[in-house]
Amino acid sequence: MKLKILIIGVSGQVGGALLDVLKKKKSFEVAGADKISSRGALFLDITKKKKVYRFFEEIKPEVVVLLAAFTNADACEDQKNLAYMVN
Repeated sequence: MKLKILIIGVSGQVGGALLDVLKKKKSFEVAGADKISSRGALFLDITKKKKVYRFFEEIKPEVVVLLAAFTNADACEDQKNLAYMVN
């Protein structure tokens, strides 16, 4: 039985690289998610709590790797609420 892994934040460098590596492994079933369409990712806006719950109910991952982040420090200062929701 394959371990079902969900990687959130696959448009980033680390998330994309992890997705590529794990997809090559036969022992994993890997799905990627992101707010940006990238690498065949499923759409997921992690700032929408109810939609995240529904997404998890549909996907049913056994392992979740959260690599999404709001990394622009100046923008985080200007958009503190968004930075808090994402990070």
